[in-house]
Amino acid sequence: MKIYLLIISLFLLTSINTFAFVVPNPDGFITDRTHKLTSEQVSQLNEKTKAIRASSKNEIAVLVIPSVEDSNIDDLTHEVFNTWRIGKAGLDNGVLLVIATESRKIRIQTGKGVEGDLPDIVCNDILQKMKDPLRKGDLFGGINLAIDQINSKLESRKGQVGENDAGVVFGTSVNKSANNSCSVSVLGHSESSDLGWIVIALIITVIVTSYMHKTGA
Repeated sequence: MKIYLLIISLFLLTSINTFAFVVPNPDGFITDRTHKLTSEQVSQLNEKTKAIRASSKNEIAVLVIPSVEDSNIDDLTHEVFNTWRIGKAGLDNGVLLVIATESRKIRIQTGKGVEGDLPDIVCNDILQKMKDPLRKGDLFGGINLAIDQINSKLESRKGQVGENDAGVVFGTSVNKSANNSCSVSVLGHSESSDLGWIVIALIITVIVTSYMHKTGA
C-alpha cells in the first residue's frame, strides 16, 4: 500500500503542468476567445491589421484569451505564433500580441525578420503603455494602441518578395522563427496557476503521508 501511495503522490507532483494549452484556430487577425470585444470592435481591428499588411506586408495578429491555464505565457505565445505561422515566408515579418485577461498577462512575440524593428526594450515599452487602458477595462483601446505602436516601429516590406505571397491570413511563414521573446507585463496582482497546483499537490502529499503514518503502511 505504501509504495502505491507514494507513486500516486509523485504522479500528482510531476503532472501539475501537463494540461496543455490548445491553440485555437484564428478568426482572422483578431481572435477574441473572451468575447469582451464587440463584433464592431473586432471588425475595426481586423480592418486595421488588413490595411497594415496591404501597405507593408507585415502581419500583426492578436489573441485574447481568458487565462493561460496551466501554461507559461512565454511558451503559449511561442506555440500560437508557430502554429498560426504568422508572417510571410522568407520575410519572417509576423508579430503576435497575446492578452490573457483573467491571468492579467500580456506578451508580444516577433519573427526574426522584425526583431530589429521591435527589440525587447521597444516591446516592453509598448506593453507598459497598454497597462493604463487595460486596467481601466478598455480592452479595445489597449489593443488598438498596441497595434498602432507596433506598426509605427515596423519597417515596410512592401517592396520585398516573400515566398508564397498569397492573399491568405496566415500559414505562409514556413521558417517558424518566433525567437524574439519580448517582455511579459503583469497587470496588477494575479495569482499564479502554477502556484495553485503546487499548493494542491503539497496538500495531497501531506494527507497521504499522514494516512501512511497512522496506518503504519
